[in-house]
Amino acid sequence: MIYYDTHVHSYRSFVGSPNMSLKNIVEEASKLGIDAVAITDHLMKPEDIADLRITGQEIRDFRQKNNISNLLFGIEVCEIDPLGNTLLTRQLIDDLGAEVIIGGVHETHMPAGSSLADIVSRQCKHHIMMMENPLIEILVHPWWLDKAEFERLGFTWPADMSFIPKERVIELAKASGKTGTYIEISTMSGLCNSSVSESFRAGFKDYYRTLNENGALFAIGSDTHELSEMSTYGLAKQLVSDIGIDENRFYKPNKSIKRRAL
Repeated sequence: MIYYDTHVHSYRSFVGSPNMSLKNIVEEASKLGIDAVAITDHLMKPEDIADLRITGQEIRDFRQKNNISNLLFGIEVCEIDPLGNTLLTRQLIDDLGAEVIIGGVHETHMPAGSSLADIVSRQCKHHIMMMENPLIEILVHPWWLDKAEFERLGFTWPADMSFIPKERVIELAKASGKTGTYIEISTMSGLCNSSVSESFRAGFKDYYRTLNENGALFAIGSDTHELSEMSTYGLAKQLVSDIGIDENRFYKPNKSIKRRAL
């Protein structure tokens, strides 16, 4: 199986550590047996476009100088409002020369007084909206929930994943197959999320098993912000092995269902 990490942040990202240089990332990926890495810094506001442009050129220059092809330039798309709108356009992708497009929900967008069921409903709706966007190839960190958002709303952090109905998980899997969007098996924002309990993390295995049983497509994304976090990729590889996900259902750059349709 060819292993890609399609969710890594560079030092240029506002959440990226200074040690996340292209050289360090490529060397660490080689040590870990990761065949290719996509640098996917955020597109959250118009000001991010200038930084993405610089990062894209830096990656192209680095590849040419070092005669490599396994470092890809990507974008992590974030919703910018409660309606799920984004700043992403086909023209922007072409202008920046982006090769991998990932996207996901980063806020609850819920007003005070909302119930946990309201949050689940909104999250699911936004996941589906991201997947229905013809430009987004990979849905990142599904059901990653910002702890600060929960605290703002006055909720106790969930002890496990039982608050997400199984029918919602099946709905996500069906949307994956229908839209050709790959669902990220996330480590730092999922399997290794320091904000959640062991029982919550354990629930991810059953979550991905249900997705697999209902026809979802997959990608592996560490969501690395600091170099040592790349090593968590091995946990995702182990989960893939444990569940028995067919390698033909994994994302491959330039061969994804959505990319072929453009």
